[in-house]
Amino acid sequence: MEFVNRVRGLYISGRAIRTLVELLGESKPVAIKIMKFHKITDDQAPEKFFINPDEWYDLDRFLLGMKDIQEKVGEEKIRQVAYTTIQYAPLPNHIQDIVSSLKHMNRAYLLNISRDGINTMFDDSHSTHSAKQSNAAGKILAEPIPGISKAICTSTTCFPTFYEMGLVEGFSKKFKPNAKVTLDKSKPMKKYGGDSNTFMVNW
Repeated sequence: MEFVNRVRGLYISGRAIRTLVELLGESKPVAIKIMKFHKITDDQAPEKFFINPDEWYDLDRFLLGMKDIQEKVGEEKIRQVAYTTIQYAPLPNHIQDIVSSLKHMNRAYLLNISRDGINTMFDDSHSTHSAKQSNAAGKILAEPIPGISKAICTSTTCFPTFYEMGLVEGFSKKFKPNAKVTLDKSKPMKKYGGDSNTFMVNW
């Protein structure tokens, strides 16, 4: 489901929160008011709105705030924010095409989620333990279809459908500006109570 994480007690990076708020543009004051209402602000100055990009914040409270923000600004605005976030974010030098970009999505997502408020959920060791840990936060995975310019992306993150679509579009259009992303409505959809979303990418 949207805005619901299957495991309580996780954290989201301050950098991700600040990016969301800043990219809302004219809706930024509304977002700040909502985030402050849900106590998503630095504990040292709760009467003000300040997010430390290097700190971690309660994911469940953030999701409540994000839900309220989407209700105020609309799904399309949320999609645009996610898309813009990725379009202007640098990628590692070894990522040089749409396939490697799409496969990088899950790593980028998990780098902004933490179990303990200290370490990210992404773990290069790929141990059984780390795999179980990352499963707790959900995933956003891309599977290219051999022989054709198409990939299927499946997401079980806690973020809403249109935000996820913006992420997929952002990672796709980094290298293929004409790439088209569509939501597969024949599959379960988180917007209607499902546990996942499926996006088709064609380029």
